[in-house]
Amino acid sequence: MKRMAIIPVLALSLALLTSGKFAGDTRASDIQLVPSRSFTFTYVTHVSAIPSGTHQLRIWLPLPYEERSQAVSDLKVETPARFKIEHEKEYGNRYAYFALDSEDVKGPFDVRLTFHAQRFEHRVALNMTNGPPAHPLVSPARFLLPDRLVPISGEIAQLSGQQKARATGRFEKARPLYC
Repeated sequence: MKRMAIIPVLALSLALLTSGKFAGDTRASDIQLVPSRSFTFTYVTHVSAIPSGTHQLRIWLPLPYEERSQAVSDLKVETPARFKIEHEKEYGNRYAYFALDSEDVKGPFDVRLTFHAQRFEHRVALNMTNGPPAHPLVSPARFLLPDRLVPISGEIAQLSGQQKARATGRFEKARPLYC
């Protein structure tokens, strides 16, 4: 059962890695002018046999996010199991949703996700002379709120305090925490 708990964590990790919601003021016409790199990704999720006594297994696998700094093409989800592509309401992220009844799953199976991503260079001035973007894609206020899944006490608070004690300005305090 604990092994199944890893699937949502992996799904969230992939979502965070493939989303880029804090894009700045880059216009679509500028994208052709900036350097880019292309990648082909393959993710394989192995789904073990459903434990006895379980009636339904639900899986959410994030799909890559498309925005100004990332174009996604050739998306394929290959699996013997039935799924639907859904959109999450708060941020608009796409995901493949599986609701598998125990009698439909006869044993372990894999979900293979492949896609091509083109990442465009994105630069942000750290001096903040212009202020934050007038209309960010997602309000940063949501990410400044406490979250039960992100610890901010104990060892994390101690390390944070040590790093910030050495710096004086906002950016000097933030850089060691980020890196």
